[in-house]
Amino acid sequence: MEELDELLKQLESEDSTDRHEATWKLGGLEDAKAVETLVGLLKDPSPLIKDEAVNSLARIANEEVVKAVVPLLYSHEVYIRNISLEILSRLGEVCLPELSARLGEEDEDVLKFVIDIIGLIGNHEPVPKVIPLLKHKNPNIRAAVAVAFGKMYATEAIEPLLEALNDDDEWVKFSVLEALGTIGGAQVTEKLLDVFRAIDVSRIAAIDALSQLAEPKDCEKVMHVIASPGVSHVLSVDTVVRFIERFQGHMSEEDKNIFLDILAPRLHEADFFEQQDIIKGLGLLEDNSALDTLLLFAVTREYEDDMRMYLKDAIISCAKTDKIIEAIKEYPTKMLVFAEALGEIKDPDSVADMCEIYKASDDRTVNRCLVEAIGDIGDKESFDTLLEAVSDGDGTTRKFAVRGLAKMGDDHAVKPILDALADEPYDDVREAMGEAIASFSGDEVESALVSLLCNDKAELRLIGASGLSGYKSDAAKDALGKAFDDEDAKVRSAAVRSLATFTNDDVATTIAGALSDSEKEVRLAALDVLSSHPLGIKYVVQALSDDDMWVRFKAVNLLADKGATEAEEKLIELLKDDEVPVKISAARALGKLGSKDAVDTLKSFTDHEDSNLSEAATTALSECEG
Repeated sequence: MEELDELLKQLESEDSTDRHEATWKLGGLEDAKAVETLVGLLKDPSPLIKDEAVNSLARIANEEVVKAVVPLLYSHEVYIRNISLEILSRLGEVCLPELSARLGEEDEDVLKFVIDIIGLIGNHEPVPKVIPLLKHKNPNIRAAVAVAFGKMYATEAIEPLLEALNDDDEWVKFSVLEALGTIGGAQVTEKLLDVFRAIDVSRIAAIDALSQLAEPKDCEKVMHVIASPGVSHVLSVDTVVRFIERFQGHMSEEDKNIFLDILAPRLHEADFFEQQDIIKGLGLLEDNSALDTLLLFAVTREYEDDMRMYLKDAIISCAKTDKIIEAIKEYPTKMLVFAEALGEIKDPDSVADMCEIYKASDDRTVNRCLVEAIGDIGDKESFDTLLEAVSDGDGTTRKFAVRGLAKMGDDHAVKPILDALADEPYDDVREAMGEAIASFSGDEVESALVSLLCNDKAELRLIGASGLSGYKSDAAKDALGKAFDDEDAKVRSAAVRSLATFTNDDVATTIAGALSDSEKEVRLAALDVLSSHPLGIKYVVQALSDDDMWVRFKAVNLLADKGATEAEEKLIELLKDDEVPVKISAARALGKLGSKDAVDTLKSFTDHEDSNLSEAATTALSECEG
């Protein structure tokens, strides 16, 4: 009581923050006076106080709140009635006894509020008491009952709702149909089909509800209804598309023609969004006639990229490449959407036609689509076309071409790709060409890669050094060894990594020489290779004295992974004297090695100011002492 009194005094403050805090704290008291005060605050001039009063009443959520708020439904102030509806719906099931007791309310506005709240709460307990109100004299009440049953998914109300389809008021019938469409079930579907016997506006709502409920087994019955005179013109585009989606794979040719006859005439006159839906529906029909309609639209209309994507997907759904190719040849200025479709369909039977179209086209985007598709298919007959595309004026097309040639594996492509590589201006295309060359095998390819290491262009030497990875000949080894003196650090790094497949003793010595390279990236590459070489660990240990912290850091981690006990003494030195990142790695490495000699040093770091280091030292210490 003392707390309540203090809060009531706080509400008299001129400080809005104090008043807001007091309103919030009242929500923690289950006291009748607190509830009464909060109800009064619903009329406070401050919107923040009013909102907090609502929240606090919802938090208390007891019968006292219900009894205090229900009378507000009778208020003549719209705001108060609406706010009471919000509070009661948030209170939930605790309201039901009080609300159910008012289902005989004579004030029809209040009665509608009560029904709306019961629907929002969703508990089915009041349903038997609400059902008789489907015959209330006021159509607004009858409609509200139907809406509430839909929100509650009240399956026990299906029969009364079906009877209510005979209501004289169109709005009531709309509400009933919407509720039945939400609740669903086979019984509902059958009844909705019967609605079409009556020619009135409710058929629009009924068929829309059907499009959300019908199952493949209902296809024949629904199509019979849709084919009836006077029905097709009341169907919206999205309703038709929903039916097509539900019946896909179960429609006869006659059924498809019915939908086609509904959608096709609307395509040219519809707005942008309806056109998208129509195009989607036509694609789902997967029908020759539907494809004809799509192709005609594609060549007779101007459209943006978004619409082109819809068209492409619909055309792909129909997947008749011969018709698509015919359209390209007849309308070469409109071929992009068709080329994109062909590119995704990737029909091997269309390769020859795609090659022919590519050779005749000067559209860069079209050619990209075609060459990528031709390369992905990998048909030997397209070899010459892909060779031609290696010299295409578009870099992306050249890239797709060399990838396609690599997939074919015909080494006759090596020299043309090498010739193109010499003049290629773009890094990503050069990289693709290098990968393509490296994918081929044989002495000729190896010789070509070795020759690249002597090229004036560093980017081509890089391709040569990378491409020789996997070759184990003396020629490859010697060429890569010489590349250690290349002026470009990337080439030197690539040469180091390509030597990784050699296990000769002299190769380990050669790679170890790279640990003296002026560039850190080369030394790091050498560490990676040496850590996997049978004779390389001793050189990794030497790298623990490198001038660069991150080289030492990497060497520590590699030695820990290899369990290199010979590095133990040097790791202890690093733990004592190096920078924090190296200290942390050294501690972890010593823990992995289970170093007994490191115990005292590790103890000195368990309380280090750097939490990561102290944690690493503590963990390592337990491993060494365990």
